Amino acid sequence: MTPVYNRLSSQVPPPLPAYPPTSILSGLVTPTGITQLSQGMTVGVSEAINGYFRVALALGQIGGNGPGIASGFEIDTPGGMTVSVSAGTAMIDRIVQKAASTYVISADNSTVYLWLYPTAVVAHTTSLTVPNDGDALFLATVTTSGGAVTGIDYSGRVEIRDGLRYRRVADVGRPADEPGSSVSIVTRTQRGEYLWRGEAHMAIVGDTLYVDRIQGDTGAVSGGYLEVDVSASDVVLTPSQLATLGLGTLVVKGAPASVRTVLVETLPGNRFQVVNESTKDATVRTPAEGSAITIPAAASVDVAQTMTGFKSGSPEASEIFVTDIP
Repeated sequence: MTPVYNRLSSQVPPPLPAYPPTSILSGLVTPTGITQLSQGMTVGVSEAINGYFRVALALGQIGGNGPGIASGFEIDTPGGMTVSVSAGTAMIDRIVQKAASTYVISADNSTVYLWLYPTAVVAHTTSLTVPNDGDALFLATVTTSGGAVTGIDYSGRVEIRDGLRYRRVADVGRPADEPGSSVSIVTRTQRGEYLWRGEAHMAIVGDTLYVDRIQGDTGAVSGGYLEVDVSASDVVLTPSQLATLGLGTLVVKGAPASVRTVLVETLPGNRFQVVNESTKDATVRTPAEGSAITIPAAASVDVAQTMTGFKSGSPEASEIFVTDIP
C-alpha cells in the first residue's frame, strides 16, 4: 500500500524537540548500554565510558536537530489488521535500530497513530498525544475498517536528511501549526517548503513559485490565495494578509474605469505572485516612494518584497518578468 500525505499539520502529532544537552550530559537521559557497562567494571572506567556515550548522544541530537527517522521504518500492510515495519534506524532519546517486524493493530474502524519507542517497541494510540511520557517517535497514521488496514498516511512523519529534519503535510500554504520554540524543521506543503526556526514558518524561496489557483476564496486569504476587486476603488492589503499570502497568489479582478493601485505594507522577505485579471493595468506598490510595479491586464508577475520595496522575478533578478496568462 502506497503511503499518502493527506493530513493537515493540525491532524498529526507535532515534531519532538531535541533533548537539551544539559539533560543528556547530566545523565537525565540514559543512553543504551549504561547498565551493562557498569556491571563488573573497574571503578571509574564505567563512569568514563558512560560519559563518552552521553557526549556521542548529545552530538547526535544536535547534529540531527532532534528526534527523527534516519532510514527505513517504512510502513505497509500484508493484509488484515497487520502492518509491516521495515528495518530502520532512528534518533529518539538515543539511536534506535530495529529489524524488520510486523505489528497487529487492535482498533478496528478507527484512525490510529503508530509510534516507535526508544526501546524499539512499536505501538499505536488513538490520540495525537505523544505516548510514553512524550518519549516516542511518530511513524504514520493508519486507518482501519472492516477488519483491514485501509490507509497509511505519512503526514507529519519526521525524517533526518543530512542533519536537517523534514516532514510533509497537506496544508495548502504556510503550515498552520507552531512546533515550539526549541524546534527546527523544514515542512513541505502543497505550496512549497517552509523553515520553522522556533518562531515562525519562513518560506524557502527558489526560482519557481509554488502557485495553485483556489477558486472561491474572495476577500480573505485562504491557502495562500487572495482575490481583490478593484472595480470601484484602490485596495490596501494588511500586513497579516501579506504574511499569509507568502508564496501564494494575489488575483486582481474587476472592470475599473482607470488604472487601480493595490497598496501593500513593507514586509521584507515575503514573496508572492500577482495575476491581473482586471480589464485595466494594475499597479502594486508599497508606501516607499517610487516602489511600484505595473502589471498589464491579462498578465502576471512574481514579486519579492525587500527592505525598501519590491524586487520582481527570481530573488537575484532586478528586472520585471511579465508573462501572459494562458
